[in-house]
Amino acid sequence: GRFKNLQALLLQNIVRKLPETIGNLQELNFLALGKNSKLESLPASIANLPKLSFINLQDSNPNVEIPQTLRDKMIDEGNGYWYID
Repeated sequence: GRFKNLQALLLQNIVRKLPETIGNLQELNFLALGKNSKLESLPASIANLPKLSFINLQDSNPNVEIPQTLRDKMIDEGNGYWYID
């Protein structure tokens, strides 16, 4: 795809869902999804991103569905910030 070398992605106050194809961004290491109050879920493909080290969900939907395969790797740093182990 066009953005296969993308390392950081900031989508603030703009998304409800992310496509499964986000899992194709093999270089992605920073995913910021802050202030997305209507964010419904994160796709399972995110759990397979080898370089992903950080997700920001600050001020997003507190009930966002996170696949267990991803949740198992997430370390809560508070205030919607998560490190990925």
